[in-house]
Amino acid sequence: LSITFAMPTTAFAAKNDQGVDWSVYQGTYGKFGYGHDKFAIIQIGGRNSSQGIYEQATYTTQVASAIAQGKRAHTYIWYEVGGSIDLSKVTLDYFLPRVQTPKGSIVALDYEHGASGDKQANTNAILYGMRRVKAAGYTPMYYSGKPYTIANVYYQQILAEFPNSLWMAAYPNYAVTPTPNWQVFPSMDGVAIYQFTSTYIAGGLDGNIDLT
Repeated sequence: LSITFAMPTTAFAAKNDQGVDWSVYQGTYGKFGYGHDKFAIIQIGGRNSSQGIYEQATYTTQVASAIAQGKRAHTYIWYEVGGSIDLSKVTLDYFLPRVQTPKGSIVALDYEHGASGDKQANTNAILYGMRRVKAAGYTPMYYSGKPYTIANVYYQQILAEFPNSLWMAAYPNYAVTPTPNWQVFPSMDGVAIYQFTSTYIAGGLDGNIDLT
C-alpha cells in the first residue's frame, strides 16, 4: 500500500507520518493537532440505518483546507451496509463520483456498525466496496476496530486481495495522547494505519500514524 500521490506540490508519505481524520465535528475547515501532522482522512458521508444515504456538509471545505495547507487529503465513507451488496452498490454509486481527494488517495470504508449475522456476507460486501474504490482510481482501505472485525469479518480474505489495507483503531484511554501507545496496538496482519487515540489534543481529535 502506498498512500502517496501527486499533488500540485508533490508530497510523499513516509513511515511514521502522523495525521488526523475529520467529520462534521471538526468544523468547516477541519483542524490539525500538531504542526508535524501530514495528512487528513475526511468523511464524505455514507449510509446508516436511520438516515440511509447522508452527506457531510463539511467535506468539500475540509478537503480544500487540507490541500491548501500542503497536507495529503484522503476520504472515508461510513459504510453501514451489513452484508448487503445491494446497499453497498447504492452507497458506492452515490459517493464515488463525489470524491474530491486526488486520484490515488485513500478511500476508506468505515465498517464499525450494523454488521449482519452472516460473516461471509459482511466480508463480501466490504470486498465489493473495496473493488469499486480501486476501479475508480483510489486506494481502498478498511476501517474498524479489532474486536468488531474479528467478530464480524473474515479480514484475512480482505488482506489476500488488498494487502496492508487495514486502518485500525485502539485507544489506551481518553487522556491526551500525542503519540501512539504501542502496548494497546491492535496486533493483527495488514495494519497500515493505526488510529491510536480519539483525544490527540484536549477537547478531542483522532490521531493516526502511517505504518507503511
